[in-house]
Amino acid sequence: MLFPADVRMTQVNALLRAVNLSGGIADVAKVSKELDTDLTQLLPLLDAAEMLGIIVVEKGDIKLTKLGESMLKAGNRRALVVRDALKKLEPFATALQCNGRFTAAEIADVLSAKGIRWHHEDEVNKSIIEKMLIIWGIYADILEYDGSDSSFLVKQV
Repeated sequence: MLFPADVRMTQVNALLRAVNLSGGIADVAKVSKELDTDLTQLLPLLDAAEMLGIIVVEKGDIKLTKLGESMLKAGNRRALVVRDALKKLEPFATALQCNGRFTAAEIADVLSAKGIRWHHEDEVNKSIIEKMLIIWGIYADILEYDGSDSSFLVKQV
């Protein structure tokens, strides 16, 4: 399963708060209503949160995991909580194997060779990967980005 490209950390935080307000377990439909979103928008968010290990979805219920509870308590340090999970997910896992500077296009090429793509058009796929690396990689403090040449560098963490 691919990490959903359009999910943002603010959405994950809102999901965590909604589930927490229900005592750590909440009905998917109730959360959808609380977040003022329909199910088609909520499903990628649930997928991302599950891939990060902060919730589990079982029989229509969303349950916080221990990691999700830790994330709620982490406050401004939430990035540190998701950092380890991101390291295991693409495109971050491949990016973290790079030595020196690299571009999203290079990551896209490596992942495409493995059959991992978010979009069938090369330019769109590269753009999606670049956006994910910027938004999540920088948030989790695992990547640095140089906008002048669109290159990334792995941070020593």
